[in-house]
Amino acid sequence: EIGILLDLQGPKIRVSKLPSPLTLEINQQWSIVPESLLEKFQGKQDKIIPTTYEDILKDLVQGAQILFDDGLLEAFVEKVHKDHDVIKIKVGGTLKSNKGINLPTIKVSAPSLTKKDEEDLVFGVKQGADYVALSFVREAKDILDVKKILAAQNLDIPIIAKIEKPEALTNLAGILD
Repeated sequence: EIGILLDLQGPKIRVSKLPSPLTLEINQQWSIVPESLLEKFQGKQDKIIPTTYEDILKDLVQGAQILFDDGLLEAFVEKVHKDHDVIKIKVGGTLKSNKGINLPTIKVSAPSLTKKDEEDLVFGVKQGADYVALSFVREAKDILDVKKILAAQNLDIPIIAKIEKPEALTNLAGILD
C-alpha cells in the first residue's frame, strides 16, 4: 500500500527577482528591503537585497541571523531602520532570484498556514491525500487550524508537524497533544 502525503509549503520568504545574481562577500553590508519600499531606493540600488516578504522589517531585530539559499549564505542584522535593515555578511557567495530567506531565530509574524496552504489543503484532500504535513509549525494552534478545515469536510487525516523553528521546541508538548 502506498500513502499520499500532502506537504503544505507554509510561508515563503524569498529574495525578489534580481536583474542579475548578487555577490555577497564576507563582512560586506547590504540592505534588505521589501519590494513595496524599493521605489524609495531608486538610483541607490547598490547593495540592496529585495524581498517578497513585506513584513520582514517588522519581524527582524538587531543581531538576528538570516540564512539565504537553504543556509548556504549567512548574515546578521546590524542596524534596524524604518524602510530597510542593514545586514552584515558572515558567509558569502552568490545570491540568485527567488532563493529562500530563513529567519531561524526570529518569531516570524506570517502564519504557518497561509491562504495558499488552505487552498492546497482543500485541493489535496479532494485528490485523496492520506496524510498532511504542515511546514513551520510553531504552536498547537497551527495544527488546530488544519484540523478545523479537515473537520469542515468531515475528514480526520493524520497531520505531520514539521518542526523547523526553535520556538516549536518550546511549544512541543502542545503541538504533540
